[in-house]
Amino acid sequence: MATDLKKYKMIEKENSLINDVILALLFNDKDLSKGEIIIDGFLDVFFDDIERPYLDNHAFILYDTEVVGADYIRLITKLKTIDNLYTEYSIRISGNYYKIFCFTLNPKYKKEFALLKEGKLTQIKEPTKSEILQYNSDNVKDVMNLLSEDINPVSKVLPEQDYVPQME
Repeated sequence: MATDLKKYKMIEKENSLINDVILALLFNDKDLSKGEIIIDGFLDVFFDDIERPYLDNHAFILYDTEVVGADYIRLITKLKTIDNLYTEYSIRISGNYYKIFCFTLNPKYKKEFALLKEGKLTQIKEPTKSEILQYNSDNVKDVMNLLSEDINPVSKVLPEQDYVPQME
């Protein structure tokens, strides 16, 4: 049992660090810090939405709509000014509602996103690694360790949504 918990915590930490890398690639040249994004209600970052496969060159940030405070309102206001915000929409999973913010990937980092998905972190160029580390100044050591080795391919897909019949 303790081994399972330890393994889960390691997976959770790696997921968090992968999120740090994704957020850096999305926002390091924007006026939006990681602390402004990872607030109460923040759940995860994803590469794919199986319900919307046409959004294959996008990243998705998922928030719990039950947790709405001043930071969330400030974030929404700021996100609407970010040029790579593609769309936002609500989804329902297991009867709970969530807010998705969908971002177009920065073409400058298209190769890095592909390498991240493939788990080939050692192939990310040093200048880009420096930008990722600068964005994650609160967690440099752990992010640097992550970027120094290859990992299993990263599959971050939004969970399947509840079927909601359309009203005619």
